Amino acid sequence: LLQSVSGLQGFRHAGKLPTQDLPAILWPTLIGGLFGALVASFVPVAVLKPMLLITMLSVAAFAFFKRSALVHPSGTLPITVAENPKSRIGLWLVGVYGGFVQVGAGFVMLPVLAGMLRYDLVRANALKVCCTLGFTLASIIVFVCVARGFGSKSILRDAGIGAAFALIAYFGFAQTLGMNIGSGIVEGLIERALGLGSV
Repeated sequence: LLQSVSGLQGFRHAGKLPTQDLPAILWPTLIGGLFGALVASFVPVAVLKPMLLITMLSVAAFAFFKRSALVHPSGTLPITVAENPKSRIGLWLVGVYGGFVQVGAGFVMLPVLAGMLRYDLVRANALKVCCTLGFTLASIIVFVCVARGFGSKSILRDAGIGAAFALIAYFGFAQTLGMNIGSGIVEGLIERALGLGSV
């Protein structure tokens, strides 16, 4: 969450955040994120690790064998979601994955943003950060709603607990996988404060 906020500020300052088609990109991603977060509330944790591994290997294979689909010649203009309706399905699926697993969701978004919509990698990364912020918030909203369904009355407390669980899940996966999964400045400071060092 904090990584996405600070990343967005950087991209906006540099003028690299394309906003002309942003609502069309965000809606399917957010709907998918809400669905994924809802599913994650009921699915056993044992499902997460195989899903993460399969997804990461699939995207890595796509990036290796279809590199030309991600890197476009200079001056290539992006296309809108309306011009490529199949991208809605891709964005929804990425949102489901992001709401469900969270970890590595940005990596999974690049084939859709750079491949299907033809954004250059810098702007695709800016949009990725914006979408990541969206389905992180969607996950917190689902956590609050599920807690309310179980009788909780404190929305702020539940949102805080949801954000804390998101951080715990993030660092848990980072430590379990033994790799850096995209920590930003804020995450790096928290890692050092908790004595986790560089993962």
